[in-house]
Amino acid sequence: MFDDLKTEVLEFATDEEIKDIEISLAKMNSDVQDLEERFTTFLHK
Repeated sequence: MFDDLKTEVLEFATDEEIKDIEISLAKMNSDVQDLEERFTTFLHK
């Protein structure tokens, strides 16, 4: 379902909107990686 929604959104998005989406996804990915590192550190204390 997510892939279908993503395809539909990107189909109608402008180049600028796609760029903004990519930036947002990169930020979310960075945040998730940071949380994973903190969680791993917390578990190994």
